[in-house]
Amino acid sequence: MNKSQATAATWIVQDTRPVRDAGHADAPGFNPNDLSDADPGALGNAAMQDAYEPGSVSKLMSMAAIIDTAPPPP
Repeated sequence: MNKSQATAATWIVQDTRPVRDAGHADAPGFNPNDLSDADPGALGNAAMQDAYEPGSVSKLMSMAAIIDTAPPPP
């Protein structure tokens, strides 16, 4: 985030066999023990709740499916 000067970021890690959500994180975060200083926009879970345009994500999923089903090299 610092290098690209982004205001927010979301990370999603998936295990493809079996398909499951291995972990996810959002930044900026908040301290769940002290919500008095938390930004209301940061209280949700962007990785699971926000809607995204499927453009680049679709390409990634298509390529992952192709790689996953391709026969191994000789």
